[in-house]
Amino acid sequence: MAIETVNINGELFEVDEDDPRHSSNQFRDSQEVLDENEAIFQRSKRDGLLAETDWMANSDVTMSDEWKAYRQALRDIPQQSGFPNNITYPTKPS
Repeated sequence: MAIETVNINGELFEVDEDDPRHSSNQFRDSQEVLDENEAIFQRSKRDGLLAETDWMANSDVTMSDEWKAYRQALRDIPQQSGFPNNITYPTKPS
């Protein structure tokens, strides 16, 4: 009898490998759904932060390098290795 610890939405559960829920991957499937929902949430948050600065991309505004880097870092969030559960948002320039 082997016990495996499974992280589901930040909570740890101990699952016996002989448990029928384990063999059907119910816990892993649940984590996949939670990860998908978290990815949707994080992309929405990122999109909102980008939308707040869209006016800076108008042709009559000169965007500083700091703002360009900030906007690029926001666009790169889904490529972070911990996405969607462990990500770092860039600091908004002042």
